[in-house]
Amino acid sequence: MADRMAAKVDLDDPPVEPPYGCPKPALWRLAREKFEAHRPNASGGCSTCPAWRRCSGLLLARDGLATAMGQNVKESPYWLAFADLMRSPKHSAALRRTDER
Repeated sequence: MADRMAAKVDLDDPPVEPPYGCPKPALWRLAREKFEAHRPNASGGCSTCPAWRRCSGLLLARDGLATAMGQNVKESPYWLAFADLMRSPKHSAALRRTDER
């Protein structure tokens, strides 16, 4: 079911808030922050990464969004581990605040 929902979400232009039925909304928000930081600018390049280097941040963000929607993709282990780290006591208060939005 998550795969069908994920197919309806445009990972090249994802909504800010997790889509209805997103199994991992906190992970969606983490990946969406990464996506926003590496969104292509008007010239098609990444404003964060150096012009001489291919932007891998956008690809990583898309994998995080797909993982949040329940898909198992190349970088899913990274995103799941990162989300667990963000749930640590040091980060949990900030993460809870984002879950309450």
